[in-house]
Amino acid sequence: MKAIAFIAALGVIVSLSACGKSDLEKQVEKDTAISKKMAGDVNKVPRVIVAPDTPASGKEGGK
Repeated sequence: MKAIAFIAALGVIVSLSACGKSDLEKQVEKDTAISKKMAGDVNKVPRVIVAPDTPASGKEGGK
């Protein structure tokens, strides 16, 4: 019985993997590409680099 269930499950998996992309999957990929295009390049955004605070020696957490 387990072998039959395994073969049936394997058949379902193979049949689903053989299918082409559905309309929903195509639309999601299209929308994702549009969103990425609208977002632009994030590398051009200026960033502020702040040095970490150095704890004073002699206090708790200091060196």
